[in-house]
Amino acid sequence: MRRAAIIAGVASVCVLVAAGWLAWPRSAQDGPAPQMAAEIAEGRQLYAEFCASCHGANLEGQPDWQSPGPDGRLPAPPHDETGHSWHHGDALLIDYVFS
Repeated sequence: MRRAAIIAGVASVCVLVAAGWLAWPRSAQDGPAPQMAAEIAEGRQLYAEFCASCHGANLEGQPDWQSPGPDGRLPAPPHDETGHSWHHGDALLIDYVFS
């Protein structure tokens, strides 16, 4: 009985791992979906026009972005996993940029 329970447990884990692997999003590996090409191009153009002057052409942010400037405001952070803007809501970011 114990052996059957162990085999069932191992089989269940294998099924869960396989299901997770099959469900894992492939978009990051395969590149953007073709139907998104226009939106991606528009986003690049909007970023270049409205964001790159502060956040950098390559999303790098401003130097020493974690230390407030003389006016007390933080410099523009990078737009990658090292920056922090990704976890703020849109309303807060819009208010911060336009205030």
